[in-house]
Amino acid sequence: MIEECCARASPAVVALESEGRYPWLQEEYHDDFFLGDYHPIRQDFRAEEFLRATSNQRVIGSVHVEAERSRDEQVAETQWLHQVNERFGFPNAVVAHAWFDRDDCAEILAQQAQFPLVRGFRSNPVTSSAFDQAIAGQPGTMQDSAWLDGFALLEQFNLSWDLRVPPWHLPDAAEVTSAFPQIRIALNHAGFAWEHSEAGLRRWRGRMETLAGQPNGHVKLSEFCLKDEPWGYESNRAVVARHLPL
Repeated sequence: MIEECCARASPAVVALESEGRYPWLQEEYHDDFFLGDYHPIRQDFRAEEFLRATSNQRVIGSVHVEAERSRDEQVAETQWLHQVNERFGFPNAVVAHAWFDRDDCAEILAQQAQFPLVRGFRSNPVTSSAFDQAIAGQPGTMQDSAWLDGFALLEQFNLSWDLRVPPWHLPDAAEVTSAFPQIRIALNHAGFAWEHSEAGLRRWRGRMETLAGQPNGHVKLSEFCLKDEPWGYESNRAVVARHLPL
């Protein structure tokens, strides 16, 4: 979760015209955000703008992954996305949100699953801020029995899990993936290859290999940028090249 991996700075309220409330964009700014300066995205980007931006591309479909809208509006976000689909024809699938470790998990999953575009959930477990920080078994982690009980409900609804964790938690995620072979799991952001040095990529690849052997695991090739560094073709190419054999 953004609140867990970033240091907070003084709030600076941003007014958006979009429906709903997005605290991390509108009310909080984190100087230590893992992608660096994100001021440029603290603004509206509506369906009409998306259509203009992609007018020269052959977009065959789109998936909206929950965008950390205020958690008391998580079902409202899904409802709004269906309204956007009715008007513009996209998004074509939705990855919604529910907290797996909360008492209302089953209720929220059931509400979200009623919407026809919902294909899965992204619910970020509690993670550590560094590889040498031990938190296994704490509330909200991937070893927490309450979290695992909520996660197990995805099989009942035939829904997938979008997994987003720092790379040092990939072995933990592999254990969950193995324990629930009927639940499809999509690793977000290429497993966060945050170190593009040879040594860093070797560490990242070793962690990725713990997931690679799981038949129900998949990976999204996205989010190759590094904090405070320019977008580099060769650097990103090295990450993609290491994914392919996996």
